[in-house]
Amino acid sequence: MKTREDYEQMVLDTRPDLELAIEAVAGDAITTALALLERHYEIAAERGGSYTGPVRNRHEAYGIAAEQNSRILKSVNTMKVQSIIQEDGFEKGFQFALEQVRAFPTCENLIYSLGVFLQPSLGLQSVEYQSKYREELAKLYLRIRNSENIEIKKEAISFLFYLHCEKEEYEKAAALLSDYPADTKLMMAHLHQQKKEYEPACVLFEHRMLEIAVELQDILIALTQVSLSENRRNDAEELACIQEQLAKQFGILECTAYTAKLECAISKKDAEYCTKILSLLLASMEGRMDISSNILFKHLNLSDDNIENLPRQLLSSMIEQLKFELYDETSFLKENPEFQSLLRRYGEYLER
Repeated sequence: MKTREDYEQMVLDTRPDLELAIEAVAGDAITTALALLERHYEIAAERGGSYTGPVRNRHEAYGIAAEQNSRILKSVNTMKVQSIIQEDGFEKGFQFALEQVRAFPTCENLIYSLGVFLQPSLGLQSVEYQSKYREELAKLYLRIRNSENIEIKKEAISFLFYLHCEKEEYEKAAALLSDYPADTKLMMAHLHQQKKEYEPACVLFEHRMLEIAVELQDILIALTQVSLSENRRNDAEELACIQEQLAKQFGILECTAYTAKLECAISKKDAEYCTKILSLLLASMEGRMDISSNILFKHLNLSDDNIENLPRQLLSSMIEQLKFELYDETSFLKENPEFQSLLRRYGEYLER
């Protein structure tokens, strides 16, 4: 009867053959694909017609084949690196990865995938070796920092940026941000924080947090609408409650806290419940807004007259809309006495 050690040895003995087989299959697949494409055009020429194929010309076919080969190469070599690290340690796995990059120096997918795979393991190494490995990875990422692939470019610039910050090379870090193909607020905030410039760091952190909070609200409102469209009322009401809590916790305009609940109320066509939610919504619009008093946004300059008077402006706009633009989905409110009383009360409030 074979022991566990026997099976482990068998795996070790057969792995090289398995890896060669994977590479052979990948190569055969690409060769076959190219042969089929060539045959496609031969048949088209024989029939004297033009038949639209999966590619426009032979050069494009080779380009697609090369891209597929790049992806297969990336996957196979990542598996190899993982196997070597598990069996022989990080150093040997890292060196093997560098060898693969030297063998295929223009394969961006390979460099990107190996970099992403190796980074999480760096933290497990000693401080001395971490620095060495990061410098080696930086050399690889420098090759792909101008990639036309957005994800590859983002990963490369991000790694180089944080490495420069760690080494207190702040000018080099800042220079990278001009090429970063996405929002840079958090990266710039990190740079200010590293330089002990805490005021601008807080402004950027808080600005981004406000943006994220508003985006989350929009997503929750949209999910509520989808749930209502699919007749998942319980889901819609739970999402509406989460959206209300989010708005209140983040101290965003309180009136927005009832947006999703109003969607649920209108969907129900329950005049009493709808009037109750509208009453809460309109009441939240009274007074002035001072979002900068919230500890989450205390560094943002949001206290000018236009911002502070925004709730009153919104209230006026909503009252006018409710008076003159009752759409089909809200027509059930027209004859409701509580709703009419609500309109009169807030109309008088705005006239003061």
